[in-house]
Amino acid sequence: MSEIYFCPKCGAQMNLLTGGAYCPACGCTVILPLLDLPPAALPPYVASTGVQSLTEKSEEGRRKMTDTAAKIDAAKKELNGYYDLVRKTRNLKNNLDELRGRMESIKVFQGGERVSASKKNTDTLEYYIDKCAALEAKIAANIWEMSAKQDELTSKINSLAAPLAEILYKRYIERKRFEKIAVECNYSWRHTMRLNHEALLAYAEKMA
Repeated sequence: MSEIYFCPKCGAQMNLLTGGAYCPACGCTVILPLLDLPPAALPPYVASTGVQSLTEKSEEGRRKMTDTAAKIDAAKKELNGYYDLVRKTRNLKNNLDELRGRMESIKVFQGGERVSASKKNTDTLEYYIDKCAALEAKIAANIWEMSAKQDELTSKINSLAAPLAEILYKRYIERKRFEKIAVECNYSWRHTMRLNHEALLAYAEKMA
């Protein structure tokens, strides 16, 4: 049987075996949900501490966990903002290539008379020229914004300690998978994830 426990020190949520009382994240004693247990089943350290005290610590652990999760979500949202721009710009470039392909497919006589008998405004060479010009302007603006965003994020990332900065840059700027980051940094996957968690919290403090 397993229960969800909350560490009162770091707020981490663990899935431990019932009866466990150790937080693998920070080494703190994990608070157990013991209110439903009969008095005879309570361990000696609970009897000396008091169930009410343990309950209060458990609630404190939950609050810390909620605050930690909110900080991490905020950090991820800001860091992922750069990739969102990259993705949007890539889509715009694909649209531009498609429009240019359509332009090439329109056959025009030297005097400007179309081979096709279609009279649609959206089927004229001028229409595609205007659309391409608008997309090119939007792509240029996005590229400028991407550059500014990367400089902003890189500045904040580089202000962190070396191992944390390296993890965040590889993950959120270079968009590498954690498995690849672990290999490149010569870390275990678990240690890489732990550093990423620590780095996101440190980055969130820079946002405050």
